[in-house]
Amino acid sequence: MGHHSFPRGRAGGLESNKIIFQPSVRLPGEKIIGSTGAGDAIAAGILFGFHDDLPMERCLEIGVCAAAASLRHPSATEGMEAVDGCLRLGQEFGFRESIFGSGDCPSGP
Repeated sequence: MGHHSFPRGRAGGLESNKIIFQPSVRLPGEKIIGSTGAGDAIAAGILFGFHDDLPMERCLEIGVCAAAASLRHPSATEGMEAVDGCLRLGQEFGFRESIFGSGDCPSGP
């Protein structure tokens, strides 16, 4: 398993060489107060899902939603919520379009 961040989302690779891309939350600009801790929040969300044996798709979704929660405050932790609260941000604001369009991500090597 590997993962890479992009401003528009997060990509994760599986042992099957399948690459999964989760677009970032479409958080309105006025809601973005600071970016300190957003990368840590992505990692924490992914690890949370991985620890709970969730599918990689769900791990990446939790990660980008946690990052969106983090962006709402200038500190590294004050914008954070429990997982359900973070996921509600994705439901409320939706996700950006995939960098791969409507098709699947290309397979890994």
